[in-house]
Amino acid sequence: MPRSHSSLTPGADIELSIEKPVAGGRMLARHQGQVVLVAGAIPGEQVRVRVERVSKQVAFAVTSSVLQLSTDRRPDAADGACGGSVYAHIAYARQLALKAEVVADAFARIGKLALPAPVPVTPSKEEGYRTRARLHARGGRLGFFREGTHELCDARPTRQLLPATHDAMERVRLALGDAVAARLTGCEILENTAANERVALFEIG
Repeated sequence: MPRSHSSLTPGADIELSIEKPVAGGRMLARHQGQVVLVAGAIPGEQVRVRVERVSKQVAFAVTSSVLQLSTDRRPDAADGACGGSVYAHIAYARQLALKAEVVADAFARIGKLALPAPVPVTPSKEEGYRTRARLHARGGRLGFFREGTHELCDARPTRQLLPATHDAMERVRLALGDAVAARLTGCEILENTAANERVALFEIG
């Protein structure tokens, strides 16, 4: 089997300069010519990262500390690895700009087409923007999975769903009782745009 030229190994602690966003929410950096896709960073930042895994072409890492801070970093961000929160640490206006960069990069790399102007990204509400979601359950608790794992994380701090939505699910969970709640495997929730009507399907194993 051919060996990777990379000097990186899982668990390594290195310093990187973050270059640009990539599809999927991570940011691109390079270490001795090796591409490293970093979670929890912002282009322009200097960060220390912990390498998670390494393949022949690319390594994956997570930010452990920020050495040179972007002015677009939010200090009170939710857990970026908790279900769909990969940009939570970034100011919203910069989030939209980064998404536009990702679209333009896809056109250039895949379509071989340089766009004449930045792609306008339509904003949504910053909080409570999801009207449909799937939550998982462990030991009577509901939440999202952390990226790449089956580890449950609290969905409420991500602010993807309205507080009233979480409150409604919690009332149902309590009404089920501890014995039934302990058998929950997940929950599908759907609500209207006015957020005054919602349907939840609780799955019991």
